[in-house]
Amino acid sequence: MWNKWVFDRGGIALHAGCKTYLDDQNNENSIIIIGLSGTGKTTTTFTPHLDSQPVQDDFCAFFPNGEIYASENGCFAKTYGLDSGHEPLIYAGLTKRDAWFENTFVDDEGHVDFNNDFHTTNGRGTFELNSIPHGNVRDIPPLRMILILNRNFDILPAIVKLNHEQAAAYFMLGETTGTSAGGISETGKALRIPGTNPFFPMDHASQGNRFINLLDNSPKVDVYLLNTGYIGGEENSKFSKKVTIDHSKKLIESLLKNELIWENDDDFGYQIVTSNSSPIDTTYTNPKELYRRSGRIAEYEEIKTKLILARKDFLSGFENLNKKIIQAI
Repeated sequence: MWNKWVFDRGGIALHAGCKTYLDDQNNENSIIIIGLSGTGKTTTTFTPHLDSQPVQDDFCAFFPNGEIYASENGCFAKTYGLDSGHEPLIYAGLTKRDAWFENTFVDDEGHVDFNNDFHTTNGRGTFELNSIPHGNVRDIPPLRMILILNRNFDILPAIVKLNHEQAAAYFMLGETTGTSAGGISETGKALRIPGTNPFFPMDHASQGNRFINLLDNSPKVDVYLLNTGYIGGEENSKFSKKVTIDHSKKLIESLLKNELIWENDDDFGYQIVTSNSSPIDTTYTNPKELYRRSGRIAEYEEIKTKLILARKDFLSGFENLNKKIIQAI
């Protein structure tokens, strides 16, 4: 119902977290993090990036000129494997006495074990934002960045910069590889869910059309696509490299400090980080280099061709979708 209510008022409901940060001019801005369950949306939202502060975990409303509104005052986080070093804010929130758990292992003496999968690896916990440092949920500053998360396993860089048409295309693709966070039926499967929003009640094409319209009416908002999976192959491949929380943290912090320099990627048309400005190994920001070094450039070209065709075919299935969005792939 909230999706419909927001749409009818000229906005769009985003399956996304939101955080605030101070830019190099000491102005407070906000970042939206869009992603399906298991892509790292909550982790990215609650990981401190240059003293950023979370204001929303799961659903935000995006209106023209970068106006953002939150839907709830809390966090609903995965508990299995929770680590205080990588996710200190979530850990702090979930180890307060007023936190609630479901499908999370608790022994007979009441001790919570985040590394025990006796019930499931899809355990969850929830806490109020007041349990941790956070931004003003009721007065969110203007939107400046959107991060679209994709848990990929082959040739998607750890971060790319998108123009408005490309942003709407990847928003509509809603790509990821499913994890236990989305339930047994999604685990390990390649998914495409428009807007990463399984709760949108109308024609999905209207999501993409509204999204590009909002971007065109929010000229100060930049959009980036982040890979939170692997580069160069599946987890068990001898060639693959995991994009860790630390890798993403370094890239996002460099992004906030305006340290990343961009160049055009001839294969996909988006922009990738130049080798001299990347804060991490350049094979993460330019996977083609990894495939070249490992003698698999033919495999890279095959994946690229199939991926572009599959993406265009998927987007073409939305009869009312703005054609510029399809042509951006």
